[in-house]
Amino acid sequence: MLIHQRNVLPSLLVLYFLFNYDEVQGEIKLSELEELALEKQLKLLNKPAVKTIKTKWGDTYDCVDYYKQPAFDHPLLKNHNFHPKMKPTLPTIKHISKNSTVDIFSKISLEKNSCPSGTVPIKKVTRDDLIRQKDMPSPEDFAYEAQSETNKVVEPTGGYNYKAGNTHCFNTLCPGFLLVNNNILLDNAFDNVSRRGNEQQPEIIVYIVRDLADEHWWLLLGEKHVVVGFWPNWIFTALANNFATNVEWGGVAYTPSDDFEHYAPMGSGIIPIRITPAHDAYCRALMVLNDKGETLNMKPTLSRIRQISGTSKSKEASTIWLNDGGCPFGSVPIKRITKDDLIRQKHMPPPEDLAFHTQFSEVAIVSTRTDLDYKFGGAGMSATLWNPYVKGQQHSGCRLKVQKLSDIIQIGWRVDPTLYGDTLTRMFIHFQAGNIGCFNTLCPGFVLVDTEIGVGAPFSNVSQRGDIHNLWEYSMYLDRDLVNGNWWVLVQETHREVGFWPQNIFTELAGFATHIEWGGVAYSPPDVPEPPMGSSFFPTNMKGYDGSCNGIIALNYKGETIEVNTIPHTDNPDFYRVYDIPPRGTNKKYKHTALYGGPGERT
Repeated sequence: MLIHQRNVLPSLLVLYFLFNYDEVQGEIKLSELEELALEKQLKLLNKPAVKTIKTKWGDTYDCVDYYKQPAFDHPLLKNHNFHPKMKPTLPTIKHISKNSTVDIFSKISLEKNSCPSGTVPIKKVTRDDLIRQKDMPSPEDFAYEAQSETNKVVEPTGGYNYKAGNTHCFNTLCPGFLLVNNNILLDNAFDNVSRRGNEQQPEIIVYIVRDLADEHWWLLLGEKHVVVGFWPNWIFTALANNFATNVEWGGVAYTPSDDFEHYAPMGSGIIPIRITPAHDAYCRALMVLNDKGETLNMKPTLSRIRQISGTSKSKEASTIWLNDGGCPFGSVPIKRITKDDLIRQKHMPPPEDLAFHTQFSEVAIVSTRTDLDYKFGGAGMSATLWNPYVKGQQHSGCRLKVQKLSDIIQIGWRVDPTLYGDTLTRMFIHFQAGNIGCFNTLCPGFVLVDTEIGVGAPFSNVSQRGDIHNLWEYSMYLDRDLVNGNWWVLVQETHREVGFWPQNIFTELAGFATHIEWGGVAYSPPDVPEPPMGSSFFPTNMKGYDGSCNGIIALNYKGETIEVNTIPHTDNPDFYRVYDIPPRGTNKKYKHTALYGGPGERT
């Protein structure tokens, strides 16, 4: 998973690593000259030890005087003022609890056998270590992005790595990372790794956080945010007095160029199946902080929308889910565009929402009063699903529209042979931002996040007029993120998050909306009779007979559900009608409803 945020500058990443074991073997013979060079390098890297600790894996850690650790060999750290009791000035990081009862964190700490105060544990570098590292490939994170991004702090599974200009290394193999914790072992082996199918999967919680005061980049571990050490801001150029612009989570693997027939496995060694966490490698509870140290939610910060009660017991059984379980994690379903799609869409009429009285387009709607002083943060409805008869370039549907001046977003259902190439009842979304706009994902703008909801997919069931047992509805919402202003599409009573239009693609809707509409729309080209709308009959106010937008709601700028004064409007009452039925009954048991529809222009 990859996030680019140029405007919101993230400064933290949280990773839960699912650890997996891979074996590395090899032996290389060196000349006498090379051996001498190795010995010289070993003396430089291995500092005098106050105490030596052996791990069960055969590694040796030297307890090195804090001021003699490898970091201080860096030329930019000669005149430092660091000390062993340093603590970062950190933001309040959201607490994340671990899924597993297996305490991985304790396995990389020395516990009772820690280094003395004033020293830090540095892994002793051996001759074999240096020989192996001569043949290490360039760190995979350097080539993944453009060459201009020269400063990075990354955490691939198995160690901690940084790059500052042309200087880089893992762990403490070169000057740079400054240890302050005398109890944590960098690059220690883990006692427990995951076994595929085992419900208890060992995890570790990892953070990289920018100090709010002196701008160093700190490494924290565990639920309690235990401080391990930091990369001083002085060693960086781009990350020195600035924030990060890129955050990544996920797996990495390397195979030499001469062995492409045997690619190294990654994660659990099996492609993710998303049945249970016990079967897949994962990074969960991903999080970033902005430049103020505030946690940014990659899920929307949405209002607590009042739940819409449906008029049908089986309302949510009509679905637009993908049949085979959806797309794999990290991918989203995008409808493939065909040559015929493009040919048909050349003849699509202008979207009816661009003008209230667009020629040849008819609406039967309930709307808020147009007032630029209004500040709406969203709206919702539960729309009954119908399949009015259309042909040729006609279309007919139901929509929720949120608008400010020329910026418009909408969601609903429509039967539209020109858009879809058939006469099925399909979900649609649409946006207009200045001169740019389109349905669904036919142009850049809408960011999908759901792996199972197919935007533009047909509904599995539609209503049958007069049969209350075959009355199908679908809940739809447009909701403005309370933090970043993105406009989210939510569906179903659970407010499932389908995706969003980013705030910065809009001009007017970069703020709040000033107008909302609920109801029906129909279109016929010139000299063609108008098609039916809704249930294809005028509203009767009898259950099971009408096109309806049930439980219509609006949100204010605080994200609070509010009652709104609405007005009904129909372009042609001879063809279509609309009734605005306000909340009624004890405690307003019966919610605000718009009934709409009609037979169109009979011939």
